[in-house]
Amino acid sequence: MECREKLVRDRIGEEMEASGRPVRRAEPGEVEELLLDKIVEEALELKGSRDPWEAADLLEALLSWARLRGMSLEDILRLASEKRARRGGFTRYYVALLCREGFQS
Repeated sequence: MECREKLVRDRIGEEMEASGRPVRRAEPGEVEELLLDKIVEEALELKGSRDPWEAADLLEALLSWARLRGMSLEDILRLASEKRARRGGFTRYYVALLCREGFQS
């Protein structure tokens, strides 16, 4: 049997712990990497399902990462606004063709 570890929501971890299923608390030095893995996981789930609940999971993971870095939702929104003012948003749906020497599909 192949096993892997992944970050789960707090209540899921509490339920697993209460029922005797294997679960542990992350070490401080691994939390950021686990959160970034969770962000990627949730983004892929959103892409596959198009389910707004997955967008909520993605946002929750992103907010947890931001809090770990000492930022709030307001901080992230301010940064997004600053970047949008400088570089624009994603409202006009431009698609760039990016090529590099030796690129193969």
